[in-house]
Amino acid sequence: MPHHLLKDRFELIAYRGDAGERPENTMAAFRHAASLSSDIIIDLDLQSAKDQTVVVIHDDTVDRTTSGSGPVSDYSVSELKEFDAGYHFLDASGEHSFRDKGITIPTLEEVLAELDDTRFIIDFRKNDPVQIEHVLAIVENAGAAGRVILVSELEEAINTCRSLRSGWIYGAPEKETRMVIFGSQTPIRVS
Repeated sequence: MPHHLLKDRFELIAYRGDAGERPENTMAAFRHAASLSSDIIIDLDLQSAKDQTVVVIHDDTVDRTTSGSGPVSDYSVSELKEFDAGYHFLDASGEHSFRDKGITIPTLEEVLAELDDTRFIIDFRKNDPVQIEHVLAIVENAGAAGRVILVSELEEAINTCRSLRSGWIYGAPEKETRMVIFGSQTPIRVS
């Protein structure tokens, strides 16, 4: 029997929220994506702040997406929230229409609490067992384990997740995907 998170059809996934329409990995992007369809899956990325708060941002640094500069891990969550996360975003007209709108880097807890009926893909960018355990605890505390798919391009990160929570839903890393694809090929015998 298929898992309730997995549908027998193509899924609409909002990459980094709705990064083409709103500043990526922000509540503005996530709210907009959720408004498009009640069945959407929102992809997001995580980093840890200096105080170990799990924040939603793709890069190791704040430079590309905010008004700040430097590594995410150099700042506490309160310091990160002082940066304008809409600062560099250009809309379809080439304007900075989200600059100075109070858009900040959200925490994972904030995202899961506000969008409490939305499905998510959480992408682990590194195999950090301490961060992974912290993220899994946040997901559990939010009652969101049944609406989260955990992914990583790093096989070690997925294996760490599986060792900590075996019954959850995981994306297959590249090596496993290749095994399934190539293992499903039936050789054709030519006489």
